[in-house]
Amino acid sequence: MASWSTRRQLTYFFGFFAVLIAAAAFAAAIFWPRPSCQDGRQNQGEFGVDCGGSLARGGCLTVCSNEALPLRALWARVLPLGAGAYDLVAFVRNPNDNLQAINAPYEIEFVDQGNLLINSVRGEVSLWPQEESPIFVPNIKVGKRIPVRAYFKLLDAPRWERSSSTPVALSITDHNFTSSPTPVLRARLANTSLDPVTKIDIIAMLADSDHNVFAVSATFTNRLAPGEVTDISFTWPHPFPIERPSFIDFYPHVVFTPSG
Repeated sequence: MASWSTRRQLTYFFGFFAVLIAAAAFAAAIFWPRPSCQDGRQNQGEFGVDCGGSLARGGCLTVCSNEALPLRALWARVLPLGAGAYDLVAFVRNPNDNLQAINAPYEIEFVDQGNLLINSVRGEVSLWPQEESPIFVPNIKVGKRIPVRAYFKLLDAPRWERSSSTPVALSITDHNFTSSPTPVLRARLANTSLDPVTKIDIIAMLADSDHNVFAVSATFTNRLAPGEVTDISFTWPHPFPIERPSFIDFYPHVVFTPSG
């Protein structure tokens, strides 16, 4: 059985130890950094270390690598333009509700009837949340070989950014197509929002009665003030095999402004 002096020593020891723990806890509360998106820890409802989570609950703008659904390539085609030149078009969709894809690198290969590679082109695509848009590469020269198919593939994941942006209120009306002497498509582009819109790419796709796209063209508008309407046009250098398209679709895309 421990003596009275031994018990007193143990009491002093545990009391001193308790004081040390309390002092360490106090110092940690004062000097330990508050949870943030740069503290190297997974906290405050984050999905990973300094990424993801609800912004309303302290989450981070940075997107975790496993948080985003990948971009989806729906189809790719090579379109004869005439005089030995071809257009390439691929249709891509961003399935994410609140994530925008920044500078996703891609490659489009085009092959001949024997599925032998003729050439390929590379580029980058950026898409707003839930946006689907054509990627258009015009006027590809291939010499004497005839491309018949195109294949689209992403070379790497895009940089993802969280976004609460709503679709820009743009409308395209009053389109009019004429086939001679060369095809021309005219329309009117309107900014129906309350804010100015800058750097607008517009792609027009023409399809036959079976919804097969046979021609694509693009134009650009630098700026539209609120309520402003402007005329836009799309041209092709040679007549089409069919007289008129059965379907005409427009895809306006507001070019991303770098976030720094």
